[in-house]
Amino acid sequence: MADWIDAIAQRANIDRDVVERVHARYSIVPSPALPTPTRVTLSRVAFSGVKRLAGGDTPFAFDWPLETGIWAAITDDANLRGKSTIIEVIRWALRGRHDLQPDVRSWLRTVELDLAVSASDYVIRIDTDGQSTAGSIATNEGTRIAAFASDAEFEAAAEDFLMPKLGLQRLAYYQQAAGGEPGARGTQGWVALADGLHIHSTDALLGDVLMSGLPGRLLQVYLGIPWASTLAAAKAAQSELRALGRARPEPGARGAAPVTTAMRRDLDGRLQDLRRRLLAMPDPADRVTLRAAALNALATVDRTWLAAQQLVNAVISEFDAVSESVLDQERKLLDMTETGELKRFFNGLEPKICPRCDVPVGRDRRVREAREGSCSLCGEGVSREDDATSLAQVGRDLTNLREAQSEVQDRLGLAVAALERASAQRASAQTAAEAATGAVDDASRREVEFQIARLEGQLEGLLGATGQIEGNPPGDPEPLVINETVRELEHRISEGQTGLFAALDATVARNGRMFGIENLEAATLDRAGHLRLTKGGARVSYSSLTGGEKLRMKIAVVVALVSVGRDLGVGRYPGLLLIDAPGGHETSDADLRAIFRGLHTLADEIPTMQVIIATARGTVAREFVAGDHLREPNATGYLW
Repeated sequence: MADWIDAIAQRANIDRDVVERVHARYSIVPSPALPTPTRVTLSRVAFSGVKRLAGGDTPFAFDWPLETGIWAAITDDANLRGKSTIIEVIRWALRGRHDLQPDVRSWLRTVELDLAVSASDYVIRIDTDGQSTAGSIATNEGTRIAAFASDAEFEAAAEDFLMPKLGLQRLAYYQQAAGGEPGARGTQGWVALADGLHIHSTDALLGDVLMSGLPGRLLQVYLGIPWASTLAAAKAAQSELRALGRARPEPGARGAAPVTTAMRRDLDGRLQDLRRRLLAMPDPADRVTLRAAALNALATVDRTWLAAQQLVNAVISEFDAVSESVLDQERKLLDMTETGELKRFFNGLEPKICPRCDVPVGRDRRVREAREGSCSLCGEGVSREDDATSLAQVGRDLTNLREAQSEVQDRLGLAVAALERASAQRASAQTAAEAATGAVDDASRREVEFQIARLEGQLEGLLGATGQIEGNPPGDPEPLVINETVRELEHRISEGQTGLFAALDATVARNGRMFGIENLEAATLDRAGHLRLTKGGARVSYSSLTGGEKLRMKIAVVVALVSVGRDLGVGRYPGLLLIDAPGGHETSDADLRAIFRGLHTLADEIPTMQVIIATARGTVAREFVAGDHLREPNATGYLW
């Protein structure tokens, strides 16, 4: 570490102690190592809850065992069947933040995601009342790693769990405020970084957000560029100094406008007002335990309610089956009774002449019928016995079935009563959980805390390292140190990235051709995340591609990060890719087949890779994805 500090001190002609002090103030920490990839593989996703539809509440449960390879949740040209929900539930469990539709979010009660990180197995469990969130992250053996009782705590727990394991650091940025106000430094954490595992939109080459140069940052981080997070922090500091008018002027340029005492007085006054407002608000800290208990109680009651609902459904099915048997037996008894009556009537007749030819029936035939039991007309056997035995047995069977029907009906009444009690307990638990949630998740309090933190950061930036605020003193070392830090880091990164980007460019071009991009000759990526292609001798940018071409190149880049990481042993991309609705984006069936075909080939080459796809083009998916890796709609037409 001394080497890079000394290099910056030498560039700036300043003591290394000053460099270290400025770096500490702006949270600039070294990240020189070449990381090795850590693989994340999902082994199971499961969730359950209650759909609240016009026809009433319907319990549901979804459970999907997974492993490496290509997986697909599919329908046949039908949307709104639950495909994307599976992807979003996985993202929620991984990131700690959800993008679920409000109705689906309100239906969920439990979520479980089993995953392997390198060689260790973990379970992320979420318990929810449809609005609030509680749960835990634990090892497969049950050792709890983290517990959370709110959305914010879950997001923090997911970041604290996964970022260190993947060798990731938060990325600093500076956000300029509107209206000429001073901006604020911030950091992008696991929620932003995890977007690199998800492909849905094609606006950005990596992830779904273009703000603050995130696609380029994701590319550098996942490719494993050394010093990437350090440079992000240095550039954020540089942007802040420029916005505050403290950037070191170039030779011959006019000095920046001084920071005035009035600016500090204004910030101080606003801070005092906000702090007074915060003190007047109830402190939620003492209520977190209450909320966790309320959510745990709701989860317990929900499980009881779900079991009661399932029991009622099972007993209803049993009652329907017994009732059908009773009806069948009643019809059988009626048929046998009517047949017996007719048989006795016709057997009591003594025909005198043949009804067809009018030939008289002689006495000898009548005697033979009485003696031998053969019909005096046709000679066939005539049974004069009443089938009383068979009829009696059918009657006994019917009595037994009616008793069974009565017994099942009694059990159904008990099950319905238990369900009603469970429903009442569930309603009470939901009310208690909602009350506890309202007590803790005070949006107004969080907003005030955020504003205070933002203004404190602005005030700290105005004061500077020396505590002086009247202008930019000649001895202010910060702009000089920060500028030379950026230059030194740019130099070190440019020296260390050449081999990585050369390998990435070649792999992206190969993947693009594999995914059906015609006449693709070469691909070139830079650290800002800009992709340029050579197609048919012409240079084109990513933004000029069609929607279908963007989708295929975006997948090509992500899979290339996995390939390069495997081949060179360098990088941070975990090998998991979630693709939602690849059939959109103006993608034809032929293009989609090229994507599936390419992914199938690459999955054979990279056995540690896992790709989970949600698509309404089920016919195409079935051509390339093994049957046991497909999840299709059930009898209701939905996937869950």
